[in-house]
Amino acid sequence: MIFNLLEKLNESDLENVNLYYILRNKRGENLTYKVSGIKTDINISEFFKENIVDFLEKKLESNDNQIEYIDYDPDTKVERNIVLQIAKTEVDLVEEYLQKLEDLENMNDSKQIKQNNLWGYIVHFNDINLYLFKKFNSSKITLKAKGFMNALIQDGVLNSVEEDLITFDRNVDCILYEDKFLIFNKENFEKVFDFFEKMYEIVEANIINLATKGLIQETDKLFEHCKNDSRKIKKLKNILNSGLVDSIDKTKFNDINDKFELGLEFDTHGNILMNEEKTWQILALLNDDYLNSDLTSLNYEAQGKVKK
Repeated sequence: MIFNLLEKLNESDLENVNLYYILRNKRGENLTYKVSGIKTDINISEFFKENIVDFLEKKLESNDNQIEYIDYDPDTKVERNIVLQIAKTEVDLVEEYLQKLEDLENMNDSKQIKQNNLWGYIVHFNDINLYLFKKFNSSKITLKAKGFMNALIQDGVLNSVEEDLITFDRNVDCILYEDKFLIFNKENFEKVFDFFEKMYEIVEANIINLATKGLIQETDKLFEHCKNDSRKIKKLKNILNSGLVDSIDKTKFNDINDKFELGLEFDTHGNILMNEEKTWQILALLNDDYLNSDLTSLNYEAQGKVKK
């Protein structure tokens, strides 16, 4: 994948590189986002292109070209030779960012960068439709303020600078290309996309749909048990998004419970009784993860499924 990215980047045109800022505002429990575009000169475009190429080449060289691509999991520890990957469709906030980016009319909206809610930035290589996302650190901006002076050392001389200063580092947090993210900094990726906050929002808004299906008692308790565990809340979000609960035949619950020795209990209507110690089993059951092979008659708990 990285080899393919490098080929595309080397083909890209510097005149088709745009920079955008992500602005995030949180009031109470409500999060809002804006995307602000700003024009860049050819030198800055060249910096971004050379930077990402250099970053990817060093990633390959430092690992003797042996990169292991692993599907994103909240508990996965990123090591030097590991690159996490995740489908664009699993990152809820990205569509909002990209839609705002497409809607921008004024690419010279530089006043927006002075706001304190600067959250990240996006570099878009238009001609190859590749996006670099980076978490922004407030320490990277030095605003010109009354009573202070910005200065730079140039040729051994300290010179005053009459404008705000912005610093870009050479690390890459994540790249979006061909509907897939490659993640190099897991923590910053999760922050840029408010990964867990968005999952909580989605689950909280849709948990009522599970409650109305009559599959499980006390769905609010299921949510409470999941919300403090990033893996469980991600699993619950995927269940609610998949539409599987519309197809579940709960009369089969008992058979699966016995066959796979899940230890679940049910009420007189066949609904699952909530048990915190059995949360993973309940989630797996709702996700239709317990399968039996026609070929070997063996039972399996699926870790991933592709619908045919």
